[in-house]
Amino acid sequence: MSLFSRTLLLGCTYFVVTYVASSAISSPEGFDYLTIVGGTIASMGALVTLLITLHEPNRKNSYIFANFFVFFLLLALSPHITLWSRLLNTLSPYAAFFSFQYFSSLFHFVLTFSIAYVVLDTLFRDVRTVTKYLVTFVIVGLFFASYFHPIFVNPKYLYSTPDVKDYAAVSRVVNELEKEGVKEITPEFVAQRVSLPAWKGDENIGTLHEAANLNRIRQLALYFAGNNFVMLIYKPLWLAVSYMNVACVFLILLFFGYQYRRDPPQGAYIEKIAFLFLPYSSLEILHNYGYVRSVEFDIYLQLHNVGLYLTLANLLLILIFFSLRLSFISSIKGEFYEQELVSDAEHISRWRDSVDNLVVRYFLDPKTIHGRLLAPREAKSKT
Repeated sequence: MSLFSRTLLLGCTYFVVTYVASSAISSPEGFDYLTIVGGTIASMGALVTLLITLHEPNRKNSYIFANFFVFFLLLALSPHITLWSRLLNTLSPYAAFFSFQYFSSLFHFVLTFSIAYVVLDTLFRDVRTVTKYLVTFVIVGLFFASYFHPIFVNPKYLYSTPDVKDYAAVSRVVNELEKEGVKEITPEFVAQRVSLPAWKGDENIGTLHEAANLNRIRQLALYFAGNNFVMLIYKPLWLAVSYMNVACVFLILLFFGYQYRRDPPQGAYIEKIAFLFLPYSSLEILHNYGYVRSVEFDIYLQLHNVGLYLTLANLLLILIFFSLRLSFISSIKGEFYEQELVSDAEHISRWRDSVDNLVVRYFLDPKTIHGRLLAPREAKSKT
């Protein structure tokens, strides 16, 4: 059986198993086909990156793909985490909540770590692998700790933010008024019963004055309809995810800035793979910041579904280029090229793949572009 057939078989098996599990656990209305499709693509990506790691001619490059293997593995597991957390809800009402917040944080740590390692490996090619891992862990760990530390210090932190505390205070007053038989509960009426605190970060520094108190109650009133309160709870988590992806975008831009200036030895398709994570992280920023700015839960679901189509298309492209990398290093010419990059990188022409040829031929001037798309223009002798 060919490599492509085995990968396709794994993807189909994943889809069927997840579909059966979903059907047994959730109702048809709650079945998320797009998430399962994403998990299927991710399972195929996990297999491809594992094979690249095992067959990589350049051992230093194998660590790059080992990191992305963990990324794809977590992405493939995400639908299963969601499914089984529903079962665990029978044991703990917070099971789904804890699963979502900790899995999301771990996933984006691994994503940022994988991208950061590619950048550091390019900038400091001759540094020991252990040192690069330690530096990557420190850099990404600092970003991660600054945004996600509250949920690790307090697992129920998202339920104790100023927004949620204010919502709970207003909710108590609304419940009291309903018990008293008040038919029309207005923000003005609620403001007569409660004075909300003034917050500086997570610290209570006083009480809001009358106008600010009324305005705050009007803002919170929007979250009482349907499941809108969910948007208030997860807002800090979505904002932290956005910031982590901003870090990813910055790291990728740093990678290409250095790549363009110095044209360091780099394995075939690695720069294309790095480039495809730029729209991936950009979409994550757009989606999660959109969730932060949304008030209505129904709008969140619409944004999530539309955004998932774009993310899946991007993931499919990423999978294709990982597959091209695997196909290349499995060939005789690819194995020779990668070994030459290790032994005599300064005297070998940089590999120009089909994407470079296509863009240069149809969108740029071949007379001025002598080599790869992102290679320095003066480096004619290298291409």
